[in-house]
Amino acid sequence: MLASLGSLYEYYDFVIFGFMTIYFATNCIPDYFNGKFKICIVLALFLGGYLFRPLGMYCYSKIYYLYPRIYIINWLIAGLLVTASLIMVVLVAHKTWSTFLFLILSRSIQGFARGAEAQSEFGFLSVVLGEKRGISAFGLMAGAEIGVFFALVVNSILNHTLDSQQMYEFGWRLPFAIGGVFSIIIYLLRYFMHQKRTSNQIPHMSKMLPSWMICVIYPWQMLFTSLLSGLRACLGWFLVFIVPLFFLKIFNFNYLYIGHLLLFSSVGSIISSFLVFRYVTLEYSRIILPYLILITVPVLVFFIYNLWFNFLLQLSLLFIGIISGALAVLNMQVSFSIYSPLVRLSTISVSYNIGHTLVSGFFLLIISSLSAFLEYSYSGWQHFEWWLLYLASGILILMSLVLFYLAIKLRKLKYYPELLHFIHNQRK
Repeated sequence: MLASLGSLYEYYDFVIFGFMTIYFATNCIPDYFNGKFKICIVLALFLGGYLFRPLGMYCYSKIYYLYPRIYIINWLIAGLLVTASLIMVVLVAHKTWSTFLFLILSRSIQGFARGAEAQSEFGFLSVVLGEKRGISAFGLMAGAEIGVFFALVVNSILNHTLDSQQMYEFGWRLPFAIGGVFSIIIYLLRYFMHQKRTSNQIPHMSKMLPSWMICVIYPWQMLFTSLLSGLRACLGWFLVFIVPLFFLKIFNFNYLYIGHLLLFSSVGSIISSFLVFRYVTLEYSRIILPYLILITVPVLVFFIYNLWFNFLLQLSLLFIGIISGALAVLNMQVSFSIYSPLVRLSTISVSYNIGHTLVSGFFLLIISSLSAFLEYSYSGWQHFEWWLLYLASGILILMSLVLFYLAIKLRKLKYYPELLHFIHNQRK
């Protein structure tokens, strides 16, 4: 449970920011920027916040040597996270440069604090769990999926209780207020459950392997797991940002109906996650994963085909949700099996963060910028949302084909001894 708390909060914020992007672009970005480029600016802010993560990790490692009582430092980190959420809550919804600068400040504080918190979490788990620290990698990834689900629930409740005008006026602030309260609860749980009792017993907080060293030791594995996490995250952005924006602007669906449509993808994701987790063993996950990745291609083509005719949208979204949920579980199982237990926590954490921040962040920024440029260049077909959908689908299909090749190549890697014992027990 301790392993899942930090990633749970992070990916809650990750998905909520995607849902609220349209409100930021409308309320907080100056009119100096073109309407479509406002979305690009907001997505650039989202990506820019993660550039402060390495600085947060570095500062934490330095401060720890001066003040080794880690629970005190963690309360300072919690204070920064609450401050970032509070800025979002009280942000004045005026299209002025001051509002824009406060938005930048909030995302910068968020990225810095999350980087420091990640360094604390990974180092703490490495020391407390010792040789069993590889087990905590499952907790980190499970926490991320729970955070995504929690964000979907919060967004659905808001869309069911508030109309579009209320969402534009004040509703977009509420998820960040919930996130601030959520961060306090997480640190209280960590403090009273375990970290207070052990903080004074740890003479030295072990460090994670540097990211560059991980990439040198496990080049193909890191490329594969980072892209696989990125594909899962990009599918998430596809469902929580691109598809709702398309339905809103092209089909003129209201937010409540869009929420009902997205419910099909959520149901498909939950069902497939449960079935894969329950019935697909670690041994067969490597066999199934390449073909599941390949199925992503016809599923996306089927969705675009149905969009042209406004037909079978529910079934298309259900299929995408099924693929997304199954990928989430198989990602955990396969990533767990290709790294040594001694470095599993570090490698999976780094690759998971690369996939969900850099890969998906640049994915959104690139396709939104290209879509705005193409709409501006081709006056005969000025449909930003169509360009966005086509570019996103094309990149997702390309990523799927590359991952299919890598999954086939990595299927021959050996299992580590403790996993062979686990597989033997699964067969029984």
